[in-house]
Amino acid sequence: MMNFNELQIVTVAPDSTAATTRTLAAGTTAVNSATVDAISDFSANFVIGLGAITATGTGSFKLQRSDDGTTWADITGAVQAYTDADANKNIVICISEVVNRYLRVVTTRATANSAVGAMFCFLEPRSVPVTQVTTGIQNAYQPIVISRSSI
Repeated sequence: MMNFNELQIVTVAPDSTAATTRTLAAGTTAVNSATVDAISDFSANFVIGLGAITATGTGSFKLQRSDDGTTWADITGAVQAYTDADANKNIVICISEVVNRYLRVVTTRATANSAVGAMFCFLEPRSVPVTQVTTGIQNAYQPIVISRSSI
């Protein structure tokens, strides 16, 4: 079960070559997002906030995985199409068990302009063994992780 207090939130640039650009123009080429390093994570949930989509605009998002950050493969079933009817809505693509170190989103655009307002990845860390303390005073000063997010 996911513990929301331990989620790591990563802002993902939709275009790895333009880290501050959130709008993708019409085109027929695929655009790769910035890479997410999920080395210590159990699951990953990508949330993609669509902005304005010009009439007749269509496209899709798919997730890819890699062990080295260079050679990429599609994750079977991790794809979501959108149309202009999905303007200003969120798309969520979940991976229940991360098996490769690196992840990214590939955006395929077609026919008209589509704006991506935000792209985030919520990473759930793998369980880590608890270090046992031996004295009461050590218990009093043990840090408690309330949230582990960076936006």
